[in-house]
Amino acid sequence: MPIQLDLSEFTPQEIDRAENALISYWNWEKEHTVEPIMVEAPLVDDEYGYGGTLDCYALVDGVPTLLDLKTSKGIFPEHIMQIAALYHLLLRHDKPIESARILRIGRDESEGFEDHVIALDDLVPYSKMFFHLLEVYKLQKVIKKKGA
Repeated sequence: MPIQLDLSEFTPQEIDRAENALISYWNWEKEHTVEPIMVEAPLVDDEYGYGGTLDCYALVDGVPTLLDLKTSKGIFPEHIMQIAALYHLLLRHDKPIESARILRIGRDESEGFEDHVIALDDLVPYSKMFFHLLEVYKLQKVIKKKGA
């Protein structure tokens, strides 16, 4: 029996945007074989003291891939830094990874769709930046706790 969705809380414009995003993703998926391994999976690194929830870790065309889905007008450095942090979490959990991609899914047709493949070597400076910022965050908490 098909699932009946209650869309009464959403405007026609919100429904249209969601449908556009889904259709864009389906069109991308038609050209790829996607075998999800982990979806919306929370991961934690106890040694470094941070965690995150990845959108999808899957075999994409047979390649272990970190997929991050964004509904934004562009791909920004912060997005790639997030991928670097998630990449580290996957490695810490013994998950092989050979590819990382951001699927930027426009909310309407004018915003388009982008499949941004990130070379793993390109994540190195973003990873360093993430860990430096994580250290700054931890130091700020110490300072705040001491009331300085």
